[in-house]
Amino acid sequence: MKDEIVRTTALRREYGEVVAVRDMDLSVPRGAVMALVGPNGAGKSTLLKMLSAVLEPTRGTAVVNGVDINDNPRGVHSAVGFLPDFFGLYEEITVSEYLEFFARAYGVPRGRRGNVITRTLTDVDLLEKAGARVRALSRGMRQRLAIGRTLLHEPPLLLLDEPASGLGQGEIENLEAVLRDLRAHGTTLCIIDHKVGFLGKLADRAISLHHGAKIAEGTPDEVLNDPNVIAAYLGQHHA
Repeated sequence: MKDEIVRTTALRREYGEVVAVRDMDLSVPRGAVMALVGPNGAGKSTLLKMLSAVLEPTRGTAVVNGVDINDNPRGVHSAVGFLPDFFGLYEEITVSEYLEFFARAYGVPRGRRGNVITRTLTDVDLLEKAGARVRALSRGMRQRLAIGRTLLHEPPLLLLDEPASGLGQGEIENLEAVLRDLRAHGTTLCIIDHKVGFLGKLADRAISLHHGAKIAEGTPDEVLNDPNVIAAYLGQHHA
């Protein structure tokens, strides 16, 4: 596919006898919003961890922004912003101090940090909260701050594992606006979420996984109405 930002080839991850991701061939176009759907245990989070080069594949590979995850994981780290499903925030520092800490960790030069932090706070609609302590933020604001952390090194690809988890409708709408703006500025997004409406509004492509294998691919409507996908969800519900 022309101008891919992600291409996986027979990507596989095993945990003992359990196959979490099964020989995955996947392509993500640059600038797309790709939804990853499927029941719990389908392999979605494991796939994102491999694409972000924080988890080694058992075999197979992926090329992310032109960099092979096996050959140069640090190069992948510079191209990816990864938000896992569980993340920690430092409660007693301010929002700007939190981003300053991670800007240093990402190697953002001292002379650029102030501008980068201001730009990031603007991107995630938290500029007015720069001096607030993290503990005072709502859950939705915390999610946006965590996404802001992933943006500090200006990655072209964001991998987000259930970013809308636990959010109310108003907070989800705020998050949607942030993600739309990122997409409008050319950022590619791969998003896991169980909120079908949330993904349907944002994504232009979707894939569904079941038992580590890709069982459907297409538009969000096509995937969510695919008989195999419906059967996978019903199977989980009755398990």
